[in-house]
Amino acid sequence: MTIIWYFIIMGICLVTIFVYYHKNNKIYNENYMSEGIGLGICAGALLFRDLGVALGISLGMMIGLTIGMFIKKDKKR
Repeated sequence: MTIIWYFIIMGICLVTIFVYYHKNNKIYNENYMSEGIGLGICAGALLFRDLGVALGISLGMMIGLTIGMFIKKDKKR
């Protein structure tokens, strides 16, 4: 049953990412996507130990990417 939730969350993250970039046609450097991936990998490895390290890392990476995508960077002068 746990693996079903894994694929549901992964699907939601992927659909959100594809719709966001298809709709807005944004440049990748305008948000915190890479920072979200890094933090998500660390959090996924730590929190999902019993699910499996590989599944936890990939799930954390996708969730971090999705969250970091919506946080905008400040424009430097």
